[in-house]
Amino acid sequence: MANIKHEDAILKMGFEYFRDTILKTLGINYEFVETGITELVELTIHSLYMDFTFLTTGDFYIHIEFQTTDSGKKDLRRFRAYESVLSHKAGKNVITYVK
Repeated sequence: MANIKHEDAILKMGFEYFRDTILKTLGINYEFVETGITELVELTIHSLYMDFTFLTTGDFYIHIEFQTTDSGKKDLRRFRAYESVLSHKAGKNVITYVK
């Protein structure tokens, strides 16, 4: 981890050169007050409850959702989020069916 801190310090010094020299060379001429933040971290916790998932012999998941209401695109986005998180977490493809 110590190397990361050194690299970060060198990069921050490079920002000043970039700001004061390279930007002007590129025709970007502004007066700057300070260097802005460059790392945005956002932590959000969601509980995702899928109706059923089954791992197939083809090494992919089938995800089944039973819907009694129709919220249109809002529901479809939620199902896509389920599918995306499951695929990322399991490292496998997912096919979603909504009935």
